Amino acid sequence: MPFVMDLERPRKQRLEVQFAGKTAVQVYDGANGWKLRPFLNRLDVEPYTADELKLASMQSELDGTLVDLAAKGSTVELAGMEKVENHDTYNLKVKLKTAARRMSGLMRIRFLRQGRGAASPA
Repeated sequence: MPFVMDLERPRKQRLEVQFAGKTAVQVYDGANGWKLRPFLNRLDVEPYTADELKLASMQSELDGTLVDLAAKGSTVELAGMEKVENHDTYNLKVKLKTAARRMSGLMRIRFLRQGRGAASPA
């Protein structure tokens, strides 16, 4: 199913989906959302439900969770280390400002120590 998704800072999103010769549109401006779903015979623009707004606010993160972490009201702590495919992996526990989580709680970031140009933890 062909679609086009545009993301813009801060937390803005537009999604267009083509189906059966019709185009559905969903728009989120960082605070409010609207949808048009003609293939469901809904030809009027409808506001997002509370659940759709909550989901959109979590999905519209263009830069990812760790960019500007403190400004977003989130915290991170080192939860441990392990080897993954023979590489050191740092497990980070990320606590988001909101109670909702879009992560499992641990995020793996690899710091490769092989060769030039590889990232290192310090």
